[in-house]
Amino acid sequence: MADFNRCPSQQKYKNVRENHGFFDEDKTIIYVSERTGLSRIYLNRPQISKPKLIQKPNESLFHDRPVINNGRVYYVSAHDPLEKLFRSWLALYSTLLDDGKIVRLTPYGSVDYSPAIYKKPQI
Repeated sequence: MADFNRCPSQQKYKNVRENHGFFDEDKTIIYVSERTGLSRIYLNRPQISKPKLIQKPNESLFHDRPVINNGRVYYVSAHDPLEKLFRSWLALYSTLLDDGKIVRLTPYGSVDYSPAIYKKPQI
């Protein structure tokens, strides 16, 4: 049985990727797990007994770089249908933590490989 209070990289799974982010304010961690054979995004908090499945669009074989900001999870995914062969279809998406609604942020026809989200500096 997995200990979900520990970081995914500390757990013993056949296929664990170092693909997570920590949020010190409330000891929250968000990460991509492939332990079921599908790439999915999970959220762990000390207050919950099991990881919360944040996002699971159908037929997505890839998720990467989850980040939480202002109640949304931002991540790269390849779940939209491929328009043409030999073209990447990675795009940046966001999902509201409250309702799970998925929004594509990358314009169609464009690709996002390594998006970055930064908090606004306090002046």
